[in-house]
Amino acid sequence: MGCSSSMPVYTDLKNAPESRELEENNAYWADWGSYPMKQIEYSVDDGKVGDVGEILKGNLTLECPSTAKIVRIFTSSTFTDTLYERNSLIERVYPRLKEFCQSKGYEFQVVDMRWGVRDEATDDHMTSELCLREVDLCKKISTGPCFVTFLSHKYGYRYFPRQIDAEEYEILKENMSDDSKEHLDREQRRKLDLIRKTKIIKKSRVAFFLDQARARHLGQWYRCGEPYVASDSGHSISARTANATATGWFSKDENAVPPTYVLQPISSHIPSFLSKEAEDKKKAKQQWFEESEKLQDTILDTAKICPEIVDVDKYQMSVTEVEIRRGILKSKQDGERSFWFHRVIDDIDSQPSSYLLSRYKECTGDREHIVEARDMLEQLQKMKLKPALPEDHYKTYNITWSENGVDPNHSSSHKKYIDKLCEDFERDMKDMIVKAIAEKEKSLIHSPTYQEVVQHTTFCQEKCQSFYGRQDLLTKIKSYIASDSNAPCVVFGKSGSGKTSVVAKSASSCRSWFGNKVITIIRFLGTSPESSGIGSLLLSLTKQINLIYGKEDVGNKTTLRDISDSFLESLQLATKQEPLIIFLDSLDQLDPAGGATQLSWLPKRLPSNVKLVLSTLPEAQYEYFPKLQAIYSKIPKSFIEVPNLPEKDAKGILEKWFSIKKRKLQPQQMKILLNAFNQCPLPLFLKLSFDEACLWKSYTEPDQTVLEITVRGMVNHLFSRVESLHGYLLVSRALGYITLSKNGLTEAELEDILSCDDDVLNDVYVYWTPPIRRLPPLLLVRMRSELEQYFVTRGADGARVTYWYHRKFVEAAKLRYVPDLKTKRMMEGMLADFFSGVWSNGKSKPVKGKSDGSTADRHVASQPLMFGETFNNRKINNLAYHRLHANQLELLKSECLCSYDFILAALKSRGLRQLLDTYHATRWEFPDDEDIKNVEEVLQLSQNALQYNPNELPSQILGRLQPTKGLSKLLDDCKKSSTYYLQPDHLILTQPGGSLLHCLAQHSGVPTSVDISDSSQIAVTCSRDRSIILWDVNKGRLLKVFDDVADDMDYIKLGMNRIVVVKSSQGILGFNTNTGVEIYRLAAAASFCLCGKNNELLCVVGNGDLSIHDVLTGKLVKKSKCQSGEIDEKSICVGRGIYVACTVNQRKNIVLFDVYILNFINVIKVYCEAMVLSMDSTKLYITHKFKPVLSVYDIETGDMDNIQGQDNIFAQGELKLTIDCRYVYFNYYSYVYVWDIEKRTQRILIEHPTPVTDVATADGRVIITTGEDRAVRIWDLSKTNDKHLRQFGNGNEGARIMSREMFVNPRYAIFKIKRGFDWSLQLYDVCKNKTIKRSTEFVPNFEVYVDETHVLICGYTRVKLLNLSTMEFEVAYEGEIYTTLGKAIIVINDAKEFTTISPEQTTINIYNIKTGKIDNVLSTGEEHKLESFVVNKEETKVLTQGKDGELTKFYVFDLKTRSLGKTYTSESMGLNNSGISAKDFLITRDGLKFMIKYKDEGRIQILICCTENGTILQRLDICKSENDNMFDDVKYLLLTKSTILVYYEEAFLKVFDLETGKELLSEKSDYYVFVPDKGPYFVTRGKSKSTNAVRLWDREKLIVLASYFMDSEMHTVQITKDGHHVIMSLQTSGDPIIFTLQGGSQNPIYFNYKQLHEYPEIFTKSDEDKNIMVLEYYDKRQLSK
Repeated sequence: MGCSSSMPVYTDLKNAPESRELEENNAYWADWGSYPMKQIEYSVDDGKVGDVGEILKGNLTLECPSTAKIVRIFTSSTFTDTLYERNSLIERVYPRLKEFCQSKGYEFQVVDMRWGVRDEATDDHMTSELCLREVDLCKKISTGPCFVTFLSHKYGYRYFPRQIDAEEYEILKENMSDDSKEHLDREQRRKLDLIRKTKIIKKSRVAFFLDQARARHLGQWYRCGEPYVASDSGHSISARTANATATGWFSKDENAVPPTYVLQPISSHIPSFLSKEAEDKKKAKQQWFEESEKLQDTILDTAKICPEIVDVDKYQMSVTEVEIRRGILKSKQDGERSFWFHRVIDDIDSQPSSYLLSRYKECTGDREHIVEARDMLEQLQKMKLKPALPEDHYKTYNITWSENGVDPNHSSSHKKYIDKLCEDFERDMKDMIVKAIAEKEKSLIHSPTYQEVVQHTTFCQEKCQSFYGRQDLLTKIKSYIASDSNAPCVVFGKSGSGKTSVVAKSASSCRSWFGNKVITIIRFLGTSPESSGIGSLLLSLTKQINLIYGKEDVGNKTTLRDISDSFLESLQLATKQEPLIIFLDSLDQLDPAGGATQLSWLPKRLPSNVKLVLSTLPEAQYEYFPKLQAIYSKIPKSFIEVPNLPEKDAKGILEKWFSIKKRKLQPQQMKILLNAFNQCPLPLFLKLSFDEACLWKSYTEPDQTVLEITVRGMVNHLFSRVESLHGYLLVSRALGYITLSKNGLTEAELEDILSCDDDVLNDVYVYWTPPIRRLPPLLLVRMRSELEQYFVTRGADGARVTYWYHRKFVEAAKLRYVPDLKTKRMMEGMLADFFSGVWSNGKSKPVKGKSDGSTADRHVASQPLMFGETFNNRKINNLAYHRLHANQLELLKSECLCSYDFILAALKSRGLRQLLDTYHATRWEFPDDEDIKNVEEVLQLSQNALQYNPNELPSQILGRLQPTKGLSKLLDDCKKSSTYYLQPDHLILTQPGGSLLHCLAQHSGVPTSVDISDSSQIAVTCSRDRSIILWDVNKGRLLKVFDDVADDMDYIKLGMNRIVVVKSSQGILGFNTNTGVEIYRLAAAASFCLCGKNNELLCVVGNGDLSIHDVLTGKLVKKSKCQSGEIDEKSICVGRGIYVACTVNQRKNIVLFDVYILNFINVIKVYCEAMVLSMDSTKLYITHKFKPVLSVYDIETGDMDNIQGQDNIFAQGELKLTIDCRYVYFNYYSYVYVWDIEKRTQRILIEHPTPVTDVATADGRVIITTGEDRAVRIWDLSKTNDKHLRQFGNGNEGARIMSREMFVNPRYAIFKIKRGFDWSLQLYDVCKNKTIKRSTEFVPNFEVYVDETHVLICGYTRVKLLNLSTMEFEVAYEGEIYTTLGKAIIVINDAKEFTTISPEQTTINIYNIKTGKIDNVLSTGEEHKLESFVVNKEETKVLTQGKDGELTKFYVFDLKTRSLGKTYTSESMGLNNSGISAKDFLITRDGLKFMIKYKDEGRIQILICCTENGTILQRLDICKSENDNMFDDVKYLLLTKSTILVYYEEAFLKVFDLETGKELLSEKSDYYVFVPDKGPYFVTRGKSKSTNAVRLWDREKLIVLASYFMDSEMHTVQITKDGHHVIMSLQTSGDPIIFTLQGGSQNPIYFNYKQLHEYPEIFTKSDEDKNIMVLEYYDKRQLSK
């Protein structure tokens, strides 16, 4: 059977009990409960499963179908005859099914409750009821199979009910036979003998007991009270045990509605049943067997007398049949999800009766019972079970009897049977699971959004089920929703006050209040991963709203700003017909790390038809309530307090709760409950007290009806009761593990963890040893049943986990079960071991307490990082957390934070932000660990790259991380990465260490200004993305984000460490740094500064005025108009102490203003671009826009001192000054410069990887910079500032490669380089990274490769042949060649000739490269101009195009015969002349097709045309033409022989099949594209800062193989002519970077190629620079320009 028993599964017969009947009776009889159960918690048949759309819209009255991603199978059998089957499945099949399900993203569980139940667990007879609940739960939540039976030849024990309805009991009592009465009388006399030997403690009741001694025997089984007596043996027993009418095994419970008779715990009559003495326990079990057997026979015989009144079946059905009926026979759908693996022992009926045989079939005991059992078994198998199952769900296995029964260890045929069973079981389960998952994925039920909605809907329904009262609060919320308020409603109250229930009831009432069209969305924050972080919460809400209103998905948003914008946009979808009401309960449960507490995501004003109800705790420590008060302080009606629960409501709530539970209390008991509540009037306390009171029977003694008077006391009382029922050690560890878990544990996880905890197992196995060393599943089921209503089941990492539903339980459990650091670390280590998979995959764990060193396989789930294509998010999100809290640093490093595989998996599954949080937490605990520090800094520096593409991890780590002993494995694993990556030939990325401490990339736009506190602890930045961020400088992490602040913020200051002031197009804004609330908004102005003591004043200049304000409030102190000059739109101001300096008259003069006398005091006649005041307000430092001079003005004397700087170095932003006034610093392009005032020198302070937008420092040591790459960098200049970029000594630093011409020998290239106004031509050895030869004063138009030693140097009208060996011209080509036209020069005929359009543009000339003469002229025979031409790769055809009036003509020349072949016109091709691109066309390699770009009716097309007849073969529809330039800007290239690539740099990249016209690839892009003539790749590079990466594509598979995100801005990218090396240049360097593909699967297509160093070295380095000039007037004129 599926339910457990107190008896073990014996692996042999040595320890078997003497009586099989006794064994089986104890196993089953004591455990079974009433049947059928009147209330099934997990019933799948009751209620109506709701429509998906209605559930999404917030119909909270519908039953939600299961969304759990779990396969949960209940296994049922007759217990004693399936030892080998079950053990084999546990050891061989279930682990594989677990892995299989995990690979699909599902959890696998088997509910096998047949073994391992201690006597304590059977004592209360509850096990069987729990089994049926598990059957129902499996049917409700399992995807695919849910029930399996192994029913064979044994019908099984026929259960006896735990409860009997009082009315039915009376019928049984009245219809008892005379024979039964005689037997009962004998039994009564035996009991009276027992009582005479007993010392009665409560003597006053003895007389009553004796007076009733002649009552009928059935009364012996019913009790009304429990005073205790002491037996001669010293054991406590009930004083009413012998009461003939009111005392016995059953007690009448008047608290049940209707009343019932309850079977009492075995130990209440037979105390030694729980004895620790083996002999006493054995005798007690025998006594229990004898008494229960007689009672069962008596009741069953009586029931048979009155079958029309009493349901006889429930007294005679076996436990197995009850399970099968519940699991399979209730509906056709149940049968389709169930299996019967039927073992048939062919010769079993011919075997003689024996104890062994009795384990496989009924054969001993009463003959009538045996026959009846066989008949019922046959009827169950043939008439009920088999017809209910699909044919392929019924499997039979025929074997013969052996001397040991089923014995695969000694019988080969039995072994084959077990093997076949395992094979069939695994295959059948997998097949059904696959089909069920596929079916589920077809529906919306599979979507994460729907699963999230269902979770919160179900939680809401649970809360509403027991709600009562609070009408005043509901009325207030209803009034708010009905009002015209555009602010949120805030429900607040202390913990346990019932906020969640009020919010839930309000949400569920919305449809009854406002009609069925209202849309209701509810989230109970923190009860699911999606509702725990602000980003995931808003995404979930937005997706749900968009689904409801029919809008497309929001797409992949990553920043809180983008996510918030999408959320706000979705709110606009609400309509008057379908208004939207959103409930967000428990803001305080949101993870503060994501910026949730800043409330920037909260709409300042709700759109029409939208209402938002929030709830939170009022305490300031949670931040939300004070901020909400500050934001909505002017709308007090928006705040609704939840007070203590009034007693009248409490009584009503209790009445409803008791009604639901079908319970009541006796008057005195109710008084106890209400008195306790009055001392702690909180709903949570009331719930805990109610749950405890529900356990009280009408006969419970007063000393047992005592309640605590605090929530903590009640929780501890609950824990104590559970411990007494299930053992302290099991309870403490189970609840301790749940409490310490990161966000909950699944049932399977908790069972696995406890199965590895030998302290628990040794306690469980104190009397017996099971077949496998695991925790018996029923123990957890029983414990969970006691606590289930205090747990919340939620989704986490794709699994169904259990955690405490209220923080009060977390707090109590931590204090009780994790009392000290040692215990905590031990338990955290156990959790970490599980998620690490230390004891999985068959690895045996040593058995604690065994001196023989024995080990045992615990059969726990394996923990790879991935299950197939699915990430093991449970491991990824929990392993590092628990290793850290277990203080296991080395394991934390080796398994997680210094493990390449783990880091990559975490990046892809969790994202960089969460991964960095783990490093931050680790650094906090282990601040001196250099390995963690280095890896964290690498990830910090690589944020842009890894957010762009996590697969760049190998290249980012290898490009930044310095080799150390502790990190050698990480570096080696990066090199052997299974994913492809690009490796540059030298270091080009910023490395950690040295002066750079942190690189922070939280802004989505370029940060424009930065300020730092005087203590250098806090920095603040503003950005073009409308956000303000506060940073912790020391820790290098985000503190707070203020989103959606204002447009065009370009200047920010931190005032008194409490106020952030920012200049924007909306004005000068002041924000409270704690709440993020805007305090004031002043009119837009030219500039502002802070001044006065401790920067207590705010000075604003603009519109002709200078005004002084209080920085904290924005209140105006004084406004002054300058008489000494005009304060205009270009005015800037700086302040310090008593002075403000302000420029006037278009910055030609500076005026000084005294902020305390509030008057202008001085005029300085000097042009000012930037300035700063000294800390003591005695000096003013000034710079000029075009003079590299720092002027130091002495305010007291009026003297001016000039300090000379470097030529052409000018401040591009503010001047900043260190506190000691020693250094003045500023930013200039990609540098931070500093003037040393004492030494009167200027030098570079920081070489920045990107252009600097601002810089700030307080002490000159800690520097904050902001860059155009959106990053905020923190530098410590006290540390070594090593340069990490490799310098080649080519003199190309600061230069830029403007064009390049690659050689057939890929180690060489020609680069045209520009530095400032100077140009040079360089012959470059790519392999050696060296310039071989160089020219100066060089201004050609472009260069064309001819052969390994020659290039054509093309001016604007002249072309010459350059010998690269001598750097001398060899040939000057006759005539003028206008190289500005089209694709002007194409080398053909093995580099003997080149083609170009004639100066008149009427012919195509073919030049002899050696002679410089025109050999051939390709003429159309017409006079109109040719626009451009192309030559196919096989050099058989030339295609050119020209305009002839209203016609466009295409000419096809035969290059072999040098003659005109075909001519096609736009008219003959059926094309509109105006829609044809004049210059942009292609021809295929074989010359059989040509492509033209065409615009028709506003659509851009590519036409595939036949060269032979001009017919249009395919029309490729590209896109809509959005503007006039778009047609020209859409580019297209031949990708392969059969594909064409089309791209628009601002929008998309597409690939089409030339033959079919089918679109093969389409993706959004902002790429430049380069396609080489050969090789397996093509390459793209991003245009924007957010896509500043090169991407290498497989041109056949159309997939991105690898990318490389740059710190510095790229300029050009190309692939060498061998097709295997990517060459890139930067905006700031004239030296190229060569990338090669590494890692991956080592596909020979990618890796079998000739390396650069294997190509011949043709040139030697020349130190002589030569001038290369194309001597013509036009070139000279260009040079002079």
